[in-house]
Amino acid sequence: MKRAVPAAFVALIFIGVVTLNADYLHSNKPLANRYIITFNDSVARGDVDRVAKELAHEFQGHVIATMSYGMKGFGAVMTEQRARALSHHPSVKLVEEDGEIDISDATSRFDFASARPVSSSTALRPSKLLPLTVPDNCPLNGSYFVCSYSDDTFWHLDLLDNQGPINADHKYAFATTGAGVRAYVVDTGVYGQHSEFLDGNGNSRVETGANMVVDPDIADAVERNDEEPPISLDYSLPNFPCGAWQTPANVSVNVGHGTAVASVLGGNSTGVAKNVTIVPVKVFNCAVPNAQSSKLAVARGLDWIIADMQGRSGRAVVSMSVFFDTVLGQNFVRNDAQMCEDSEGSHTYTNCVSALENEVNNVIGANIPVVVSANNRNDGECRTSPARMGYGNESAFPSTHRTITVGGTMYLKDAAGNYSYQQWTCAATPEGCDAGWVDSITGYGSGSNFGACVSIWAPAWNIHVAGASSANSYRPSGGANSGTSFSAPFTAGVVARLLERDSSLTPDQIWQALVTRANQRWGMPDFDPSAVENHHLVYISPFE
Repeated sequence: MKRAVPAAFVALIFIGVVTLNADYLHSNKPLANRYIITFNDSVARGDVDRVAKELAHEFQGHVIATMSYGMKGFGAVMTEQRARALSHHPSVKLVEEDGEIDISDATSRFDFASARPVSSSTALRPSKLLPLTVPDNCPLNGSYFVCSYSDDTFWHLDLLDNQGPINADHKYAFATTGAGVRAYVVDTGVYGQHSEFLDGNGNSRVETGANMVVDPDIADAVERNDEEPPISLDYSLPNFPCGAWQTPANVSVNVGHGTAVASVLGGNSTGVAKNVTIVPVKVFNCAVPNAQSSKLAVARGLDWIIADMQGRSGRAVVSMSVFFDTVLGQNFVRNDAQMCEDSEGSHTYTNCVSALENEVNNVIGANIPVVVSANNRNDGECRTSPARMGYGNESAFPSTHRTITVGGTMYLKDAAGNYSYQQWTCAATPEGCDAGWVDSITGYGSGSNFGACVSIWAPAWNIHVAGASSANSYRPSGGANSGTSFSAPFTAGVVARLLERDSSLTPDQIWQALVTRANQRWGMPDFDPSAVENHHLVYISPFE
């Protein structure tokens, strides 16, 4: 019998993410001589910069960056021998190899073509909270708006407010739009002048945000032990990514990934929360193959988010369609079976807590819900992070706070026009997947991950999303707009609407609200192909 995903979250008694006695942490795709050092709680926030410089000097390294809000620690360049020695220091909790981070739009089975950055000196002005705007096809109907569509192009929105057996009515109704809520998009940057984010006067809802990859020590994520030539850095603003407009024929499909993600979260026509304020946190450098990044870049981004929310009266949500592997072994760069060693090197552990996971925990602890993608490997092994921190996986990965980890669904339509919904897989709809996503060994393609790591499900296949080739471009149907990269921001848009409706909701209460609403659907299939039973498909009433 399948194990049902709990309808209610039982609060755990842990003070923070459970930490094992592991002081030196390996990365699956390590970056040569780069480390993330986490301080013990005894180091005060105000002393982080000073202690980081002192330790770097003592252990003959140099500081890349310091973090003091999401975590207390720093990134450094030093030899492995010095890094291991540093793990013995009484001020240090963890020394971790920096490693590559991937976009959830991609899988480990393929790489897109390298991106060629295009320089631009054009800058955008930061936006302010704009008057309520909705598309022309979404007129006010009493106390709520109703968008009407002619076909299935916007099926993801059509689905959201449909409570009963799923029959597309080609409408999306809503009373809230995420107004006053900040949505941090941790990704490749967001093209703020795309028409999906502009009002009738040309003002953008995309704020300037932050670019975490302008430092060559952080941005050059492809320099591993097999040292590669230096890259050409992209210094553009996070809301003007990759040197402005890019065409899919010339660059990696992931270059415009953040723009596509943001359009699902809060685009004028494509988005769930049509008046949310979008804040891009750029952690991927567009000049490297497949827009890869590093743990340190993401750690800096999360640290910046907490700092940016200091003193703000409004609420926020974080959307992360990124992942890193938490296990080593066959088919990975390193051939170790273990990841963690204690400071004496005498014990190893397989379920280690990284600095990034502790930081995600702290972001949620700062009253900012974090929504993450389940990823696209079509397995239930829960071996990627931060997906493994989700509601439903408490027994395997306990922590004080949980991510909302979102799996992806798709629809099928029979000859009679009847709709059915299931887990998104390339095997069911190869036309919705990139050609490179088909596994040459197994013969089938990728798809949404499943199992205990999936908290809830949302649309992930053939989502109509903004493109990056012009201010009015959209990605063509197919693999470029399928994946759990889009189910996560879809759900984050719902969270933004819930926070507009009730700004007092804690992250746990938001999760309860999502489950309560999902349970209001009826006739839902079990979306999970594993022993886990999960019927929860994101839903919000048109009157909310």
